[in-house]
Amino acid sequence: LCRTDKFEEAQKELQIVLGKSPKDFDALDGMGVVLAKMGKYQEALKYFDQALKINSKDVMLHVHLSAAFHKIGMSDKARAAWKDAQSLASSREERKKMEEELKWVAGR
Repeated sequence: LCRTDKFEEAQKELQIVLGKSPKDFDALDGMGVVLAKMGKYQEALKYFDQALKINSKDVMLHVHLSAAFHKIGMSDKARAAWKDAQSLASSREERKKMEEELKWVAGR
């Protein structure tokens, strides 16, 4: 739903998932992405932070963090999150996906 720009609907679905499983990594990261796409970057960061506590090795989570930090003007943290993502990426293909994801989440 998020990829089809149905953010409010995606948010409701993710709230249901998180109501049942508050530590669901994918739902936490997904909620952060939905909120970021809605322009609610500070709120998105709260969900990304919770997801980070569950899985700090997820490449795309660090990309999402980088996008959110960039959007609120925290350039140093955005660069650090991007560097973390780069260090976790295992292939050229994965790095290409990172760039595409950053553009999509940050709206660049």
